Amino acid sequence: MTVTGSRAVAGLAAAALAAAAAEYLVAPGAQAWAANAGWTLGAAVAVAGTAVAVRRSGAAARNGWLLLLAGCVAWLVGQVFWIVYALTDHPSAPTPADACWLAFAVLAAFGVARLGASARGRAVPWLELLPLAVAASALMAALMWTDVRDSELPLPAVITALAYPVLYVTAAFVMLQSVVTGTLRMTRGDGMVLLLAGLVVNAIAFVWWSPLLVTGTYSSGGEPLDALWTFGMVLVGIGAATARPPAAVQDAEQVSHRRGAVLPSINFAMLSLVQAVLIVREAPAGAELVLCLGIALSGVMLGVRASNLRRQQSALLLQLERREAELSDVNLRLSRESRLDALTGLGNRLRLDEDLAELASHAERHGRSYCLVLCDLDRFKEYNDALGHQAGDQALRQVAQMLAEATRGSDRVYRYGGEELLLILPDQDEEEGAEVAERHRARLEEAALVHPASPFGVVTLSAGVAAAAPDETVRQVLRRADAALYQAKCDGRNRVSVAARGEAEALSAGRR
Repeated sequence: MTVTGSRAVAGLAAAALAAAAAEYLVAPGAQAWAANAGWTLGAAVAVAGTAVAVRRSGAAARNGWLLLLAGCVAWLVGQVFWIVYALTDHPSAPTPADACWLAFAVLAAFGVARLGASARGRAVPWLELLPLAVAASALMAALMWTDVRDSELPLPAVITALAYPVLYVTAAFVMLQSVVTGTLRMTRGDGMVLLLAGLVVNAIAFVWWSPLLVTGTYSSGGEPLDALWTFGMVLVGIGAATARPPAAVQDAEQVSHRRGAVLPSINFAMLSLVQAVLIVREAPAGAELVLCLGIALSGVMLGVRASNLRRQQSALLLQLERREAELSDVNLRLSRESRLDALTGLGNRLRLDEDLAELASHAERHGRSYCLVLCDLDRFKEYNDALGHQAGDQALRQVAQMLAEATRGSDRVYRYGGEELLLILPDQDEEEGAEVAERHRARLEEAALVHPASPFGVVTLSAGVAAAAPDETVRQVLRRADAALYQAKCDGRNRVSVAARGEAEALSAGRR
């Protein structure tokens, strides 16, 4: 708060409270004017304080403060009308002053609700507020039933008198609901506490004032409740001027779902208690009927709210299940993609390591063998040097596709590294592995992919074949397949070489 704004609000507040106190100290003829002075200065405090809050607020909270400022201005205008009536004659209600003061309740309720929504982008749901409005209306009508029935005022004046407690109590409930559901957080020393306290004080004053209006027993000046309006507006002004930016509790949505029915349920219970008291005291049937209707409507609205929350819960659960399914699909796709070679689309080393471990476990558990075929494209470095790496990548993709297309369902092909490819052949021995390797070699040669740096004139491959012996590890089988591949290259390339069984037995014996 700026120094100038602070001084203005503090000075007006001191003057308002002094005028409110003077009302009970001056002569009876001057009490009404002292009361008017207190009310006017109190309204000025509220206008000045909310104006300071508007200037200081951020964009998100500005609309809420503007609504509160508009309500305070409306209150001040209503007070001006009241002073005019004191100088002339009081017209029959509803008057412009009534409209201004009733507008304050509506604007203040919307303003506080908007401040709560600005903190987390969420307002108090109407399904939580409607039971509160119904409860306030039914309760006021029932408690004032006898006064309303016996009142000599015109019907519009009676309705206006009833509108005051209904609107102000509803506005107070809206503010309390914002705090209870977590859309607006109160902290110690925060001006929002004073602001809401001032609005509640005004609601109490109007609840007190309404029966006096209906019975025609209120006279301005000297009434105990007169000071409440001044005090309430001073609290509103000071609270607005010192309020911090509105902040909501964490997980306000969840807090609202848990606590949103607390205040409506309390009001429902209060209506039931008042109904029981009226029945015991044999109150007029009209009062009991009004309360019955209020209880019924509140119960229906609470039921609608519960049904709405169940639908929201079902929708959220369905959305959660859909998101989980999508996440599962994405994870599965990522898992598959992380196990594929980006260039050839074959399984990569990660997939190879997983499948080799599974293959070895299966072979050991069921006593079955398997065969590994390690292939290498002949003179592929010279191919890249002659035609470029893009042509080399394209050739490697073509070879990978050919091997994948010519591989039976249980066999699998992997990119082992660089231009090396590895075939896993479950339940096959050296002879069968050699036949598969020879078939792939011949098919590639027949494809006639031009290789300008090869003595064969086309892209060819050399292959080393090794079948697993009992008690032989996958690493040992791979080592023998690699040795056989080296032998094929030494023998002139474009051929298949089979690892000797004796070498496997020697390795196995050495392991034991």
